[in-house]
Amino acid sequence: MVGVGGYDTVANCILVTNMPARRVLTATGYTATSVQLATPLTAAQAAQIHPNMYITTNSPNPALTPTAVTGQLPLKNLFAGFVSAQPAAGATSISVYAWDVPGIGTGAGGQVPQTATLDTVWSARNTPTVFLGGGAAGSAFSENWFFNLDAGDLTPSTSNRSLIHQITPLEVDLNIVNGTAPANSIDWQGISMNAGNQPAALTTDSRQILLGGNINHHLQFDGGSGNWLIDGDNVSIPSTKNQSLSSTITAQIYQEWDQWVSSANKMRFVLWNAFDNPSAPTGWEQSVVHMGPTVDGNPQVVGDPGGSKQADLEWNVAGNYGSLSICGYASHCGFRVNGDGLAVASNGLDILADSYVENGHTLFIKPATVSSGLYAGWCAPNSFVLGTCSTIGATVHLQASGDFRSSGGTSSTDMQTGNFSGLHADGHGNWSTTTDTANGGAIRQASYTLASLPTANETNGNHLWCSDCKLNSITGVEVYWHASAAKWTDSQNNSLSN
Repeated sequence: MVGVGGYDTVANCILVTNMPARRVLTATGYTATSVQLATPLTAAQAAQIHPNMYITTNSPNPALTPTAVTGQLPLKNLFAGFVSAQPAAGATSISVYAWDVPGIGTGAGGQVPQTATLDTVWSARNTPTVFLGGGAAGSAFSENWFFNLDAGDLTPSTSNRSLIHQITPLEVDLNIVNGTAPANSIDWQGISMNAGNQPAALTTDSRQILLGGNINHHLQFDGGSGNWLIDGDNVSIPSTKNQSLSSTITAQIYQEWDQWVSSANKMRFVLWNAFDNPSAPTGWEQSVVHMGPTVDGNPQVVGDPGGSKQADLEWNVAGNYGSLSICGYASHCGFRVNGDGLAVASNGLDILADSYVENGHTLFIKPATVSSGLYAGWCAPNSFVLGTCSTIGATVHLQASGDFRSSGGTSSTDMQTGNFSGLHADGHGNWSTTTDTANGGAIRQASYTLASLPTANETNGNHLWCSDCKLNSITGVEVYWHASAAKWTDSQNNSLSN
């Protein structure tokens, strides 16, 4: 009893098997329109053979070499035909219209099945044999509904005899009578199919349902709120036709795909909608679309997907309509591309490799308080210069909290090795050189001859080196500009000479 599993009441039961052929007869040979039998037909045998009955031989056509596909049935390369006349008792032949290989034959007339090589794929009989009716076919149907519609009655005319234009091959209805049934008291199974107890026996192209033909709608769903349209092993699609997001129902999945990982956790990839912009105008702007994984839990037909949400993609976060964001744990959004293409990093960037600002563009830094639309930034006028630029061409200042260092162009590309010169500010308006490189630290001024010392753009206190000036019989003097006298002197305010 345990193995029975329960009792069924059946209104109509159809049992189909791989039925044997109506007749299996040994042949001695063939003509273009007949099979020659090894033994005359008895009256009982002849009575079972009718015109248009299938007849299949065990003789392949050696001219055909069907391509085999691993896991699928090979194409049946056997001569076959249709009986053209009922034989009489004692007949030693059966007439056919013609011979050819169904589906892949040549279509040529006058073909005669050979008997030198016999079938070893579909049968293994060692003598020429014909199969008639039943198992002579290539497939079996429990039912085959075929609708013949008269086109004349589908076209309006004065002679129409039928008004039928809608065809429904099968309709299954459930109707409860004599009162209201208790909740959850009926297990409605609909149309059920099972692929059998030996799945390894099935070909790789076997199927449960085929929806073929050229038709606008192959499959339609008409579900209600809280319904699953598809609730499969790893694909879940709820009915959202009448399910609206609101302050009450704040989330709803569109579709979910699931996969177990090491049989320990269920990785669920979910496309879902959230009511995350509640203060926006009523409608689509109130929603944020999410797409990404969550770990463990089960698909939810209504409400938040649940599970441990991982990073995801989100559309229209925080009212940025037309944008796409990358968000950690489905809530912490750090990178966004706006509808106009502008990229925004809201939580900083951790750059782990060399990066580039291409085509001479400037990396602007927007201050907390903007004056006159002015932003300062880093720019590279050419390959040898890194400078400060601004959005409106205004003067910008460069500030640093440490020393300024320069390699003079002699260091490596990583600025980690080489000889450096530095300037140090003490925070009180004073500057000094640094000894970043041993045996260094001096400042060398621009050098001029006495005759070429500049006078046009000097300010009081400027100092330069006069290369041919003499002081105390030594050539080379540090000189100072005096604005009040409009001339250069030595450190003792003496006039210069050479």
